[in-house]
Amino acid sequence: MNIPASDVANWERTHLVSAELFGSNKQENLIPARRATNAWFRENPEQVGKKYQAGDAVVYYEVTVVYYSGKPPANDFPEKIDLSIGTMKKEGASWARDHLLLSYPTQKLALPNFAAGPGVRPNLRFAGKDDLYNQGKIPVRLAIAIADNRPSAGYGSLADLKAALKLYYSTKPSPYATTYEAIIDTAITDGNVEFV
Repeated sequence: MNIPASDVANWERTHLVSAELFGSNKQENLIPARRATNAWFRENPEQVGKKYQAGDAVVYYEVTVVYYSGKPPANDFPEKIDLSIGTMKKEGASWARDHLLLSYPTQKLALPNFAAGPGVRPNLRFAGKDDLYNQGKIPVRLAIAIADNRPSAGYGSLADLKAALKLYYSTKPSPYATTYEAIIDTAITDGNVEFV
């Protein structure tokens, strides 16, 4: 995949249907996705799928992926994912859909930071911790908090980023618990980072 080296730690090969639900390791069942998206699959639909698999129900697990349009490398990456789980019923010699059990909200995904690297101003919306620290001059522990709490689609706004950090620091003692807003605002004002 064409993920910049400084952003690659935020990404994983993600199975659309996990091996535990009989998904394959073939390319058509794999997408590049941020760690948060992979965790979402593991902790939400895969857990539900396993629950129904353990019972007597015959279920369908449908995933639809829409990729970014445009030129490579953007069109290698998923823009949104829709997922639904439902029951099946026997109709003669074949199976048909019966009841929809769950339809997850559309997962919207942000592109990698293709502009990452030396001499480039990191975008707080989706830059990795290394870029935030090395190019953006954000303290390393704050850079890690920003990267680790980022939604898979990136932060929707600067206010969303600050709200995520407020929640994060409400449970963790840290010197940044009271200074993160000022540090971020100063980094933006000084031109070390941006939010676009």
